[in-house]
Amino acid sequence: ILCGAGSVANARSMMTECFRLLNKESGVMMIISSARPEDRAVYFENDAWSGVENIKLPSTEDGKHVNRKKTDSYVYILYKQSWRTQVETF
Repeated sequence: ILCGAGSVANARSMMTECFRLLNKESGVMMIISSARPEDRAVYFENDAWSGVENIKLPSTEDGKHVNRKKTDSYVYILYKQSWRTQVETF
């Protein structure tokens, strides 16, 4: 989504539409990206997400990166309020 013409507008549209479609009380969305959290934060702040968890994916045991680009990868978990409460009760 962020690699073509109009990429910023496309990313913002995608995020807004995902937010709209998810369950109003307990929606969760996961994004996998090689971009650092500080580079993706601007896209996550446009909608009223209750929070974002950033998880850096581990490298292999020998220290080499799992993906071909040899860059870090992250999982971003965006959630609405009650989802976080439900997870903490398990």
